[in-house]
Amino acid sequence: MMASQVYNTEEIELQDGTTVVLKPLPLKQLRKAMDSMTEWQQTIADAPDGDYDAAKAGEWQVNVVAALIKIAAVCLSKQRPDLLEDDAYEDILDVDSSYKIIEICMGVKLNDDSGKATTVTASGGMI
Repeated sequence: MMASQVYNTEEIELQDGTTVVLKPLPLKQLRKAMDSMTEWQQTIADAPDGDYDAAKAGEWQVNVVAALIKIAAVCLSKQRPDLLEDDAYEDILDVDSSYKIIEICMGVKLNDDSGKATTVTASGGMI
């Protein structure tokens, strides 16, 4: 009798044309991804306060997106260890792919039910 697979896998194409197979992370790798998720949440919490400064808000938004994409890179680190070398993930991953990677690998859904990506506001909220 063959063993049953208790999870689904999904194959996606990255920006460089390569494909990866997504599946839930083993616990050791999940812990590392959760650490990156904590860093992302801290980046969100560090939103600029006070008077609106476009330069500060723009820099903050870039940092939030970079931290989000890094979570996805950590999720893929066993399949694509090169992504974490010299921040290569910034050239290969995008926000929508990162949402999908995090959803499948970590079980955390960061977009709405229609598949539309949510947006992080300058106040740290998700819309």
